[in-house]
Amino acid sequence: MKYMKKILLFIVLIIFSFSSLYSQEKFNKSFYIGLGTGVSTYLGGDFGSRFAFRVSNSYYDNYYDNYYYNNNYHRYYNRYNDNYGREPISSYDPLQFDLVVGLKASKLMAFELQTSVFWHSNGRVDPQFDVTENGNYTYVDRYANSTLVAVPIMAAVKIYPLGAINSPFYLSAAVGVQYTHESLQRVRSVEYIDYYGYDNQLYEYPLAEWNGEEWYKGIKLSMGVSYNLFQYLSGDVELAFSNFFPVRWNDSPLAMYRSRNISNISLGTKIYFRF
Repeated sequence: MKYMKKILLFIVLIIFSFSSLYSQEKFNKSFYIGLGTGVSTYLGGDFGSRFAFRVSNSYYDNYYDNYYYNNNYHRYYNRYNDNYGREPISSYDPLQFDLVVGLKASKLMAFELQTSVFWHSNGRVDPQFDVTENGNYTYVDRYANSTLVAVPIMAAVKIYPLGAINSPFYLSAAVGVQYTHESLQRVRSVEYIDYYGYDNQLYEYPLAEWNGEEWYKGIKLSMGVSYNLFQYLSGDVELAFSNFFPVRWNDSPLAMYRSRNISNISLGTKIYFRF
């Protein structure tokens, strides 16, 4: 994260550069609906560590490359092949989808109802290995299968400081709630060391599962630029920061109960249909 300030500055410069796409003919209609997506990451604490933006290679690549040194478990999977289980890049998380319904009140101001869906299918959880050996069999217990679904619902005020006709730049502030659902499993893998000394995974099964779902209050601050496409079609590019305030349960393995804040920063784009 040491380059975060430079990255954010670069993003801000990109946003302002979109002013060249701005058209003087815009916002002729009062009501609009917007659909969009973006790239985002969670920040700070256990929640940010677990659900930050990441590109996933494969289950085994993430699992063994990052955590096999715990409890000396690397001796089972790194003795013969350093590239065990590697596969091509398959996905990235979190996925983000946005929906906005708005009303243009004046050339300076608009009111919006905003919602999004954030889906993270591969949280980076500390597995906390527990390894037991019994003859040629090895039993490995670990935390795995960490997922997140977050759905914020926000009421926002969007302000064009110089007027929507004169400048595409806007600021937005919102308050609302977020539905947050997190799941996590404790699983056991059963391994067998064959005649040649190679480890073979026979099967695995869940030992325990945790699910948490809560509604949290929060805020969202945004800035961006709008641009006109066609008579009834426009768009924007937006940099947004949101923060929600969970209730802390320190004895839970779920990150949502171990973090003071659930913070997200995103760079997104939306297309608006005006009517």
